[in-house]
Amino acid sequence: MSVFALTDVLVIGGSPAARRCAAEVAAAGLDVVHVNSEPAHRSPGGPETSSRLRRKTRQQPNRTFAAIVRSSDWGADQSVVRRLVDALPALAADPTNHFFDANEFGEAEIESWTGTDVLELIADGDRCWGAVVLLRETGELRAVLAKATVLANGGAVNLYGNGTRRTRPGEGSAAALALGLGAPVGNPEAIQFHPMTAVPSGIAIRDEWTLRGAELLDGDLQPVLDKALPGPTGGANRDLLARCMDQRLRAGTGVRSSFGYHLWLDARQLVRQLSPSAFATLQRVCEALMGIDPARDLVPIRPTPHYAMGGVRTNRDGHAYRVQGLFAVGEAACWDLHGFNRHGGLGAGLAVAEACLIGRQVAAFARDESLCVEFQLAARARDAVKERLEALRERRGPGPTPPEVHEGLTRVMRQQVGIMRDEPGLKRAAEVVRTHIALAERAVLPFDARTSSSALAFAFRLPGLTRLAYVTVLSALARTESRGAHYRAEYPARDDADWLVRTLAAWPDGAPEPILGYEPVGPLELAPRPRGAAAPPPVGMKRSVGHYNAHVETARLRAGAQPTKAALHDERARVA
Repeated sequence: MSVFALTDVLVIGGSPAARRCAAEVAAAGLDVVHVNSEPAHRSPGGPETSSRLRRKTRQQPNRTFAAIVRSSDWGADQSVVRRLVDALPALAADPTNHFFDANEFGEAEIESWTGTDVLELIADGDRCWGAVVLLRETGELRAVLAKATVLANGGAVNLYGNGTRRTRPGEGSAAALALGLGAPVGNPEAIQFHPMTAVPSGIAIRDEWTLRGAELLDGDLQPVLDKALPGPTGGANRDLLARCMDQRLRAGTGVRSSFGYHLWLDARQLVRQLSPSAFATLQRVCEALMGIDPARDLVPIRPTPHYAMGGVRTNRDGHAYRVQGLFAVGEAACWDLHGFNRHGGLGAGLAVAEACLIGRQVAAFARDESLCVEFQLAARARDAVKERLEALRERRGPGPTPPEVHEGLTRVMRQQVGIMRDEPGLKRAAEVVRTHIALAERAVLPFDARTSSSALAFAFRLPGLTRLAYVTVLSALARTESRGAHYRAEYPARDDADWLVRTLAAWPDGAPEPILGYEPVGPLELAPRPRGAAAPPPVGMKRSVGHYNAHVETARLRAGAQPTKAALHDERARVA
């Protein structure tokens, strides 16, 4: 088989968003190569999420819009939220468009490579032309040239160690690949911890249990939430609930176990009142993984890393800032649908709907492009990767192994850059992570791992992941406010006067340190408001909404946003 491959669009990742995006491109009559490191996993939302999303968007589109914006703590791009919410009813009503079924390609003809690791993007200046990939089974390196490349290989959750979705490759490789190409990462400091995860499995339990009447209890069996206040419950307030639980655990009032401290979910009375189908998932998790019955026993839970709201910064078409031909979708992207807190009740369905819209824009882009690139570019990129892999295999002497470096990295991220953050802890984390960048560069593969393609690929990507972790720490340190999942102990309030902005973190080639920039979150349709009694009152905006909105597009273009297809069409019509 040739070490080179040509296609219209290269889609990277095994997520439902990746599969849906690939299917949309193929439906447009374009050639697609879909690569992913693991067998494609099924959508976490399933039919229940799909039906709930259909019902909400058909009956209450404006309420859905407001719920997503409020959940994001006004960090989302409201023009993106509006575009998606307005598109959902038409997508759901189209009998030929099964966009809610992200688990199948349908009739689409797609070339799919499973067990394939993406090691480096191929670029000529600020134009991306595909990627160099490693086929695990054969150890073969292949250069894939494409008119458009789509990153859909998860977010940066595994920078914190095992999260709620251990079967997913959410290690941050998409953002790390983009950083290496000069594209900025949006809001890397925004990491959601799911409050309701079973101990020790880390499997997420639905947020709605506390809304339905289940209680959260500490080690003394005292309520965690103050019943006198509107509680931070439900999928829209995961950040607030996780913070409340983490405060109890830090205060030492949790339950000590061999798996670490945890709290209790008391759903006993509620389970007895519900039909078996209403708590089937909870029952399966409890019985299969913990050997308990939620109708009789307390369920051990604690917050666990779940979702990265930040990712490769893109425009409304999913096109990456500053790099032509590079797109991102799903958790890999900062589109920016979720701002600083993803809405738990709608997230899975929204990701698939987002992939529908972005897939169509990718197809439109690729249809207008030609693959006019020299093979020497791909050959040089492949040879450079091959040389680095060989150097990794031959590296000898004392030094940490890649898993040891990664373990040290995840430990400091969990301890200092988790739910509760403060300046001393973030500064310590910055120092430790900076040393881990150097450690990753000289990590030594164990002898028995030198013939393992997956171990080799992980070691190859590790320096990029440590750099992404460093960018995350610096972004959290710089943001002196609390917004959504980003909480600073010294600055407990949201600050709309100075921080109603999106972080743009870039690391130019050859630069010793990353560069942090900022842009407006987007045009405001819904002006910022307090989130309720569970969160401190925010600092108000200095400018009017109209003045703020007037500068959004100029600031985006200055930050490196690619013109959208619609903007290009309007410009051509104006010139004509």
